[in-house]
Amino acid sequence: MSSYRVVILASGTGTLADALIRACADPSYPARVVALGADRPAEALDVARGHGIATFSVYPADFPSRSAWDAGLASAVAAFNPDLVVSAGFMRILGEPFLARFGDRTINTHPALLPAFPGAHAVRDALAAGVTATGCSIHQVDSGVDTGPVIAQRRVDVLAGDTEASLHERIKVEERGMLVDAVARIARGELPLPADGPAPGRRPIHRALVSVSDKTGLAALARNLAEAGVEIVSTGSTASVIGSAGVAVTPVEAVTGFPECLGGRVKTLHPRIHAGILADLRKSGHADELAALGVAPFDLVVVNLYPFVATVASGASPDECVEQIDIGGPAMLRAAAKNFPSVAVVTSPDRYGEIAAALAAGGFTLEARRNLARDAFQHTANYDVAVATWMTSESLAAANRGVDDAVSRTAATPCAAGSVDRGAAVAANADAVHRAGTAGGADGPADQGAAVAANADPVHRAGTAGGAGGPAGQGGAATSPSEAVGVDAIPGAGDELPAWFGVTYQRSAVLRYGENPHQAAAVFEQVSGGLAGGLTGGLARAVLLGGKPMSFNNYGDADAAWRAALDFAEPCVAIIKHANPCGIAVGRTIAEAHSKAHACDPLSALGGVIAANRPVSAAMAEQVAPVFTEVIIAPDYEPAALEILRAKKNLRILRLAVAPLGFFEAKPISGGTLVQERDLFGAPGDRSARWVLAAGTPAAPSVLADLEFAWKAVRSVKSNAILLAKDGAAVGVGMGQVNRVDSAILAARRAGAERARGAVAASDAFFPFADGLEVLINAGVTAVVEPGGSVRDAEVVAAANAGGLTLYFTGSRHFYH
Repeated sequence: MSSYRVVILASGTGTLADALIRACADPSYPARVVALGADRPAEALDVARGHGIATFSVYPADFPSRSAWDAGLASAVAAFNPDLVVSAGFMRILGEPFLARFGDRTINTHPALLPAFPGAHAVRDALAAGVTATGCSIHQVDSGVDTGPVIAQRRVDVLAGDTEASLHERIKVEERGMLVDAVARIARGELPLPADGPAPGRRPIHRALVSVSDKTGLAALARNLAEAGVEIVSTGSTASVIGSAGVAVTPVEAVTGFPECLGGRVKTLHPRIHAGILADLRKSGHADELAALGVAPFDLVVVNLYPFVATVASGASPDECVEQIDIGGPAMLRAAAKNFPSVAVVTSPDRYGEIAAALAAGGFTLEARRNLARDAFQHTANYDVAVATWMTSESLAAANRGVDDAVSRTAATPCAAGSVDRGAAVAANADAVHRAGTAGGADGPADQGAAVAANADPVHRAGTAGGAGGPAGQGGAATSPSEAVGVDAIPGAGDELPAWFGVTYQRSAVLRYGENPHQAAAVFEQVSGGLAGGLTGGLARAVLLGGKPMSFNNYGDADAAWRAALDFAEPCVAIIKHANPCGIAVGRTIAEAHSKAHACDPLSALGGVIAANRPVSAAMAEQVAPVFTEVIIAPDYEPAALEILRAKKNLRILRLAVAPLGFFEAKPISGGTLVQERDLFGAPGDRSARWVLAAGTPAAPSVLADLEFAWKAVRSVKSNAILLAKDGAAVGVGMGQVNRVDSAILAARRAGAERARGAVAASDAFFPFADGLEVLINAGVTAVVEPGGSVRDAEVVAAANAGGLTLYFTGSRHFYH
């Protein structure tokens, strides 16, 4: 455990304190919180006690004067021998008696980009001023109101329609991350406080190369550099901004003796630039060579790259995207990062506060430069993966466009009873590039589902007995269902997958533990890359609106719940326990859907995770409130619903925008990863019009609707999966068994005799024998939908006919492991 000791001062709910305490629980974190103090009966005290952290209170009313209170606070803090004091939502100005003892090691967080908008209403003031961006700062504490030296900042854009509450919520997320990062850097000596003495390995900054795409904070940075006597060399539009700020700047062409050319493609790719970056000044030979060449070294390189990712996301043309592939920027970053013994490299405006602190302290330490170099290599790695992923997507899309052309010239005309499904969607630049479907018959449109034409459309063939004018599969049973229905993989289908993919992640939160208390765990957000057409949003970026931080297992269950609820167009609620639904239902309203889902298995719903595909209403919130629930996740919440749910202190309330799922997914295995097309609900057999009536009489419309619901819902159940449904709701679920008979028994038992009687059922894969189906018949189930395709389908069909059961085959399977 780290020996670097931190004392936190807090006056409020303790969200900042909680974030820092949780980070310190990670054995690799270079600091530990030893105590939390408050000036009032604050919730933060309970937060600290919950983590086993010592607490103390120093109330102003207990002291005869303000000065005496300051001295008392200093004595209470001193008892814990801190290396750093963190004011985290501490609503008191600290006076001289305290600052005399701890002023050189006390920091404060503030929800604005200081020096703008100091004081208690920073967010409100920023909105009133009409700024387009604000953020948060960490500064060293002095006797003024947010006037101490700034040591770290993060930007937060102001969005259209922002309120003080919504903007502050986003700022607080950044503020927590910034605090955790800053304390770690201070503990490691990477982020010196202005009052710190000189540290070994500092290199003064005399000359800086500045070339940035993101101009945020550029003018202030240039002024700081100029005031410290630093020569600034810059390029193009960056030099223009610096010059407009009234700061002297040397154009890069004045250094190289060569004009910027090719529309800006060549600016810094020159020996006089790269020799100045790459010279290792520990080596006398390098210094001598520079002198002979008349090249001055750079001590600081500030570069951020062209907005390639944003350009791609905007839907720009391929040529426009190519122009945003930065060449000179990564070259400078990599050169400076390689030469960290002599050069400091900064890639983000968020780090400009560190430059100001380093200028005041006499330069960056060697350790600080090494860590800046690490961050620069991570930055270029993210960038390279993003470019390579886009290029892979473009190549894949172009190849599939060629396939489309060939198929469209040779496709056979389908028969009149239906249409031929063809091709899977392929992602290019995060957009779906759908291969065109073949022309539909006289009564059916072209279909762009997930079957491949080479599969010869077996379900369609089986249903042609219905004749022209009727949907496939509804006119009569197939002569041989086992021949009519197939679910095997299509040879060569994997050619649609990319031959390469890369992905980079950034740790966004340290979790209390993993699946079990002895396992360390964290959340990592995807930064770049991934499979073509990967997630555009996702649970890792969900906003916590109330309750405790998420746990490792909470994330797993929430992901499964979200996946289940989004399968339905109607209002749907899924209740998940250990990654399986213990209830799932649709309704006319989201409250009705929740009521029906909860009724499936109220016992198992206790401690479950709820996902809704519509904003949560107050009516639904009132139903949720009496039941202990770990997590609720939805696209939004009515204000009254939030008020009800926030009263449940332990309920984690997540807001997550509905975003399209990618077309591919990966599952890690030892030594590699498995990649497949995501099992989106859209295979040809997922539409009841394509089902084969294998036994019994055609289902009445209400029964068919329940079968359709059950077929969608069973996709979210771990295999082997059996789901019983009635009136648009699951009434019994059997999952994860090693044979389908046990799953059928479990589903019937959970439904109970009364609910099972007259219900319908879905099986995610075929019944290998008649015994599993017979369990459902004996329970009173009247209709079943399953893929078919077993070599013993004839036995299963015979059992269905003998039991008076309606049986449909889909020809599609939905295993979920």
